[in-house]
Amino acid sequence: MNQQSQKFLNWLKTHLLKTDTEKFITKFAKYYTPVVVIGALFLAILPPLLFSGQTFNDWIYRALVVLVISCPCALVISIPLGYFGGIGSASRKRNPCERLELSGCFNSGKKL
Repeated sequence: MNQQSQKFLNWLKTHLLKTDTEKFITKFAKYYTPVVVIGALFLAILPPLLFSGQTFNDWIYRALVVLVISCPCALVISIPLGYFGGIGSASRKRNPCERLELSGCFNSGKKL
């Protein structure tokens, strides 16, 4: 297979075989990832330089926390895990939440 046909097949795979969601995620990640990384770098470097009494260790740690939190995987996984963790905790403690009507149960102020 020559180089031209290989380029055409690669183009075909990237443009025609991707779903709209995959195309959106690729375009979104193209901008989101550099913004988050540059923002974390600014967060690690600027506060200790601009404000007296601030240490680099604290701000580097905070920048790493921002990187972990801003990871799309963390965002997608944390919401269902928190929801099902609450359901599991309520069921272990035999909380009277029937048929997954949890909104009233969790908003009532009862301790689980």
